[in-house]
Amino acid sequence: MDRPLLILAIVLCFFALFQVILCILFLAQLALLAKKTKELAEVVKKEVSPVAHSLDRLIGDVRDISENAKFQLRRSDQTLEYVHKGLLQATDGVVKSVSVLSTRVLPAVNTTYATAYGIYKGLRFFLDRQQRKGRSFGS
Repeated sequence: MDRPLLILAIVLCFFALFQVILCILFLAQLALLAKKTKELAEVVKKEVSPVAHSLDRLIGDVRDISENAKFQLRRSDQTLEYVHKGLLQATDGVVKSVSVLSTRVLPAVNTTYATAYGIYKGLRFFLDRQQRKGRSFGS
């Protein structure tokens, strides 16, 4: 054989051997990467799953709290509305009562008071006058 062909054949054999070694190393790295990925998945499952479960439970609790808060706010709103209506009715009753008192009862009381006061003043004047004259009432 020719010397250049022999050198070329040897170089090609080394190149093929180099590629086979390179493929074996690549496959070994892939196997190591798969092993590390599996370990990472186990760590994530072990470490992150409880956190994810806790977050899920926390989200459920927050949802329950917000629903309860909405319910309580609705109840408070209904209670305040009921109290407001009751206060309006009570205020209307007081206003009507005061209106009736001021338009019907107080004028009658004022008239009665004025009449009684007039009688009192008249009697007082009469009795004072009788005393000044020296006579007593009924003599």
